[in-house]
Amino acid sequence: MQGCRRLSNSYHNPATPLAGFPSILALRDIRRLVRKSLDDRLDRGLTARLLELDPLTVLRCMRVFYAPVHGPRSHVVSIPQLVDRLGVAFVKRAFCNPTVPPGRTRAVRELWLHSLATAVAARGLAQQTGTLSPDQAYVFGLLHDLSQWSQELAVWRNLDEVAISADEWVARWNLPLALSSSGDAASAAAREIVGRAEDLAICAGFRHPNAPAGPTLVEGGQRVPSMQDFVRGNRLRADVVELLKPFGLEPTPEPSESQRVGPDDDTLFPNKTVGRTTDLVLSLASCQRSEHVRSLITATTSAALRYLGFDRAYAIRWIRGLNRCWIRQKADLTPRAVSTTLVALTAEELQMFESAVATGDPQLLVPEASDGEGLMGILGSESAMLVPINLTFHVPTLLLLDRAVSGAPIDARRDRATAKALASLSTLLQENLLLKRQRSRAMKFALTDPLTRLANRGVGIATLRQEIARSNRTNDPLTVLMMDLDKFKSLNDNYGHLVGDQALRTAAQVLCKNTRKMDTVSRYGGEEFVVILPNTSLDDAAVTATRIHASVEAAGVELGLPLTVSIGIAAYRRGEDNVESLLSRADRALYASKDRGRNRFSVDYDEPTRVS
Repeated sequence: MQGCRRLSNSYHNPATPLAGFPSILALRDIRRLVRKSLDDRLDRGLTARLLELDPLTVLRCMRVFYAPVHGPRSHVVSIPQLVDRLGVAFVKRAFCNPTVPPGRTRAVRELWLHSLATAVAARGLAQQTGTLSPDQAYVFGLLHDLSQWSQELAVWRNLDEVAISADEWVARWNLPLALSSSGDAASAAAREIVGRAEDLAICAGFRHPNAPAGPTLVEGGQRVPSMQDFVRGNRLRADVVELLKPFGLEPTPEPSESQRVGPDDDTLFPNKTVGRTTDLVLSLASCQRSEHVRSLITATTSAALRYLGFDRAYAIRWIRGLNRCWIRQKADLTPRAVSTTLVALTAEELQMFESAVATGDPQLLVPEASDGEGLMGILGSESAMLVPINLTFHVPTLLLLDRAVSGAPIDARRDRATAKALASLSTLLQENLLLKRQRSRAMKFALTDPLTRLANRGVGIATLRQEIARSNRTNDPLTVLMMDLDKFKSLNDNYGHLVGDQALRTAAQVLCKNTRKMDTVSRYGGEEFVVILPNTSLDDAAVTATRIHASVEAAGVELGLPLTVSIGIAAYRRGEDNVESLLSRADRALYASKDRGRNRFSVDYDEPTRVS
């Protein structure tokens, strides 16, 4: 199978134009000079100025920015806009790539300086003409040589690849159409400005690697540059020097002798947490008290970025019957939302999903064609690791991890082991949460009445015993209401048991609405209910009973049912009563209410029973 591959020891998609050379600032000598001028804390302005120096990093950021998963592609954004929408943390991650030795990089450096000078000149021309935004003109100038970049990078990697045209770059990476060779009037104006800017760059001494020495080439033939062109070229060179100077760089295509040798610097902004398995375990273990699966998934995807060195992490639910997947959550250090959540899988991706779920091992996804289809096309990724979790669930979840921002390759020996450990920890936490929910549900069913959702008889009696003990300690009053739905058997016989169940649920709702949070309402049995009213006198209990029997009758009218309730009230007598005697006296008062016509309450006294 060509489209999707299993993991080898190290894999980097050879079709990726930027593979192996992810950043100009990854050149060892340039990186050292830039690191001396920076600290680890970047603000928005400094991040944008640093990004302006690196067309390759701009391309990778734009690749992720214009990925179809975030919506349809739009106009060309400027570099400050790119930093604003992606965030400083994301762009900082884009510079986290391995260093590149300085050997055999002269042509790449020449192309870089030529692109940089063209961008600076294009920005100046746009300011003069007003036909284009200066910041957009800078992007057009910086990226005007897309096909040449692919050719130089292929030569540097010793690959026999044909240069990728600008149109292929645009189609493959879903970039704005204005960057292609054909476009609207705005892109035509940009190409005109970039053509003039490129002439000025050559006059400034920033020649194109493929350009012959001597006069510049313009549309319509050759011409000899004028003295004014050289004057503008000198100004342009000074502008480029000013652009590079804050970062300790000079406009030369050759590294200095002092920078040719020496130890490598890992990254421009080292991530000290990557590879620390202990921190990964501790980070996820801190989530064991979480009550929601979503928060566990968020912690898992965030850990993939922080501890495993991935740039983007997606939690994906695989819907097998539809051959589709649902992008459930994402982590990529940006605030951008996912607009496309349900994605149809290609045949190759479907096979890798099946293999990952069947074996439980990570799989490597690589798009067979750059047509924007399937999961990889939607995400705009050249290669990604598919890691299964929750395999025992009906709808399995898988993590999709990639390094689309930094462009670093996937190392099977390290990445597969750490990703599998991450998946195992996440699965364990989610299974524990599931068991906790099942245990809580079982306990709830054991303590509540399934029909009315009230406390059951056992809970009611246990609560009454506790309240009696508390009343003995504090001398606070305690009152009990026992109630019974009137003529409930007749209601069941005339309307059916389903209507009878509805009557019980309605009565339970009325009881809950007319009692306090500190009170306990329980279903005592059949159509009988008991309400325990701590710190409540007989007079206050009578007020509550009045509200209850009036509200039950009103609820019955709304339902069109003859629904009423009889209530008996008994106050706890300290030193005389226990649970059984208190309930017995409340029950005696209840029957007094029934004997006197129902739909009323009665209070149990030592004297003859008083009827409301």
